[in-house]
Amino acid sequence: MTVLRALASRYESMASEGNAPLPGFGPARISLTIVVSSKGDLVSAEDERTGKGQLLRPKVVEAPLAPKRTLGVSSGAFWDTTAYVLGRTAIDSTADRRRQVRESARTAEKHAAFKTRHDSLLEGTTDAGCKALLTFLRR
Repeated sequence: MTVLRALASRYESMASEGNAPLPGFGPARISLTIVVSSKGDLVSAEDERTGKGQLLRPKVVEAPLAPKRTLGVSSGAFWDTTAYVLGRTAIDSTADRRRQVRESARTAEKHAAFKTRHDSLLEGTTDAGCKALLTFLRR
């Protein structure tokens, strides 16, 4: 057995025991969870942060790895920023009007990428939760 194969085997063993993330998964910082009904209606938005005052910290969970982004638009799977998931973000009131319009268009592009990614990932799904997510995103 080669060293690389032995390391891969050890990693798989650790992952199956819960001591290492599954391939394609890693730690994600989640501040807010969106809860939707089985019909895709918004039920609630739950604050996942812990701490007090200005020391609130996002919850760290194992989730699909976020895409590598620099300047391009690339959506994550099942979680991302509010610009991607909801098509909304805070408006920079100090920016000039042209920049605000550009940022608004970019936010719409991010949300469209998130919807397209999930349409592709979940095409033909029979899972009720995934269907609810798709219905929510299509509204």
